[in-house]
Parts: sequence; structure tokens; C-alpha cells
Amino acid sequence: MGIQYPRIVIPWALIPCESKWMATAQRTIMVFLLPAIAGIAGGCLLIPILGSPAAYDIKVPAEFELKQRSDKRIAVFVESTWSAASPSLNSELAAAIRAELIKKASIQSDFLFVSGEASPARAKSPIDFRLLSPSQIAREGGAGTILYVRIEEFQMTQLHREGYFTGHLMTRSMIFDDGGTQLWPPESSGRLIRTRVEVNTKGSDATRMDLIDATTHCISRYMYNCPKTNFNTKFEEIDYTKEEYWD
Repeated sequence: MGIQYPRIVIPWALIPCESKWMATAQRTIMVFLLPAIAGIAGGCLLIPILGSPAAYDIKVPAEFELKQRSDKRIAVFVESTWSAASPSLNSELAAAIRAELIKKASIQSDFLFVSGEASPARAKSPIDFRLLSPSQIAREGGAGTILYVRIEEFQMTQLHREGYFTGHLMTRSMIFDDGGTQLWPPESSGRLIRTRVEVNTKGSDATRMDLIDATTHCISRYMYNCPKTNFNTKFEEIDYTKEEYWD
């Protein structure tokens, strides 16, 4: 239904005056009444607009608020399967996730650290982290919680001698406590994230960073109330058969 404007009835028949004067009076009154009517109508339209939240203020609720676990230290551990082995990528992704969680999930840096194989300190440690479970890795670092990320696929291909590249990165992520209980996600196999860069004209380093940044965001976004406008990224391979993407 359209907006119902206020109806104002002027009793012209009761005004004892000649028709010429009456016509002038009508025009004068309407000059003053029209802006007032427009103001009332405009206010009716403006109130719901002002009362609506900005798009950025709409949040996708966190699936697991990692900040609530910061009463004890939180470890970030990244490793690769043999088919996607890249120690430098492990370190870069772990460092990027840590920085993202400090910035977006508001976790204090002192309570969040990179652990194990993805840490530069690993070279000085006699522990073979490949033989430890995520909860054991957490305990070795004095952490109560560990964000465990496994890189399952990583590939970059040069498309053109001018430096055009394509690439993809696939990971699974889980959160455990130091007792071995999986806290997140609900699926026991972990949260699968696929990112892909179709074509990057700026070289291999830029392609690699696009994949790392996109994967970092796609993992971290579930751990804080993420603005809905920022939830998805153009580099994510989305399964559109899932109901959540049609909300």
C-alpha cells in the first residue's frame, strides 16, 4: 500500500469573499501547505531508513568464538600432506592466520602464537612434531587450545611467459583443546576451504599471497562476528548447493 498523505479540507464556502480574492487565497495557502505535506511524507520515508542497520553492521555470528579460549594460550599449527609439502607456505599461512585473529577476533598477541612445524623455533627443538597429535602439540607449547590447519593441496602454474599464473590451495581446519577434544567445527573431518586464483598477471609471489590471504580469511571468519559484506571472498571456491549461500 502506498503512503497515505494527510487530507486537509479547507471550507472555502464559508469564506465570504469574491471569487478573484478566493483564488488568490487558495494559491497562497497551497504554497504554505505543500512544503509541510512534503515534509511529513518525507519524514515517514526517512524514519525507517534511519532506523535500518548499515550493511556493514550486519554480522554473521561466529561459529566458535576463539577469543573466549584466551584464558590460556592459543596455538596455531599448520602442516602439509606429503603431496602439498611446502614448509615455507606452512610458516606464511600460520603467521597470516595469527595476524588476522589478532586484528579481527581481538585476541591479544601474547595469548596467540605459532607452534610446531610452522614455527621458526622448530629447528631448535628436539621434538618431531609430525609424530604428535594436535593436543600434544598444544601441551608442548603450554597452550590450552590449538587451531590445527592441514594443507591438502597446493599448486601454482605459469600460464604465460610474461608472468601470468593460476593456482589453488585447499585446507582443512579444526580446533582442539589440550585434552584432545575437537571443539570446532561440527564436522569431524574439519572445515574444508578451497581457494583458487584463475589468472594473476603480477607473477607467482602475488598469486601465492592471494591464495594465502583468501585462505586466512576463510578460516578466521568463523571465529568472530564477521561483517556479512566481508564474509565471502572472490577467490573462494563456493559449494552453491549448500543452503547457507542462498540465505
